[in-house]
Amino acid sequence: MRKSVEYYQAAIAQDPNFALAYAGMADSYVLYPGLEGSKPADAFPKAEAAAKKALELDESLAEAHTALSYVLFNYDWKFDESEQEINRAIALNPNYSTAYHWYGNANLLALGHFDESIDAMKKASELDPLSLIISADLATSYCYGLRLDEAIAQYNRTLEMNSAFDYAHIYLARLIC
Repeated sequence: MRKSVEYYQAAIAQDPNFALAYAGMADSYVLYPGLEGSKPADAFPKAEAAAKKALELDESLAEAHTALSYVLFNYDWKFDESEQEINRAIALNPNYSTAYHWYGNANLLALGHFDESIDAMKKASELDPLSLIISADLATSYCYGLRLDEAIAQYNRTLEMNSAFDYAHIYLARLIC
């Protein structure tokens, strides 16, 4: 993740108006706490600033709206604003799997809208059928929705795609123990 930010910064240095690079940097920063061990207070403001800069340059970027939605929901706790941003992202690009993924796995899941979470995760999986994390997070939505047999089957489908994907092993083990 740190290397991705370095690359986005290099792209921005070459073209300060490259909105998609700011959006990509925002995506990297929202993932920092979970993958890099950074404090949310260090990473999320950077993600928000990068997403807002991307939108300042190009309001039509679904990627930037998605990243901003994630920050608003998971850090600022501005649930209504997050919902507006994710809906805007999906309206702008209904084929952007990450929008459905983050909406289903964060917003809908946290609010206890399990059936809607599953639907969003299924859509993300249809759009990106080879994504291990989307596949595993669909299983997590099944799990929270207490559809445990479907959760186990989905984790196993994920592991059939890549038996070394630790994330699926960990969550499957938690489910069956």
